[in-house]
Amino acid sequence: MGLSIAAILTPSWQVVNLTEYNSTHEHGLWLDCTRHIQDGNVSHCVYKFDYDKYSGTSNLEDDNSPVREVNRHKFYGWHIATLILLALALLTAFMSIFIGTFGCCCGSMALVFSAITLLTTFLSSVAVGLFFFYSQRADNRFIQGIDRTYEQHVGVAFFLGMGACFFHFLSFLVAMLPTYFTFKKKGHVGQLQYATKHRTNLEYR
Repeated sequence: MGLSIAAILTPSWQVVNLTEYNSTHEHGLWLDCTRHIQDGNVSHCVYKFDYDKYSGTSNLEDDNSPVREVNRHKFYGWHIATLILLALALLTAFMSIFIGTFGCCCGSMALVFSAITLLTTFLSSVAVGLFFFYSQRADNRFIQGIDRTYEQHVGVAFFLGMGACFFHFLSFLVAMLPTYFTFKKKGHVGQLQYATKHRTNLEYR
């Protein structure tokens, strides 16, 4: 769960080094950051939903201007979809923790816990897969500079999201063990009760 939170907060979902401008651009789900060598690699960040307000007038900029390049990275629908899916995954993760506290008291809660953990894994995997699919499209992957074309690569935040998917799935596998033993125990108890009842009926006869 911590990995998912870190992935959402970190802007380095896509990273590109624009050597012509001596700058590194990090494009996240809701936050974009730029680091310039002449500024000592200090990050200058802006929210995607406030981009036009802070980054200037893109219509007045030249196509080869770094500001114009930055303005191309808007708050797209696939960013919003990824954020929503990750937020839902966090919500279900919190629910699974809450329900897991009652797993020792009520055996049926173990099954609910496993189901919600599987749902969390599914939501996280779809979110990461959706982002990867759209980030690899040519219009999102490549950036045209003055003399050359740059390729964006997935960054640390993307791998944090993948790590979250892995640990959610691992949690699901671990949760299946107590679920299995709980229902196996219930089945064994049910068989004993049936055998006892059947024996009692025979004795009365």
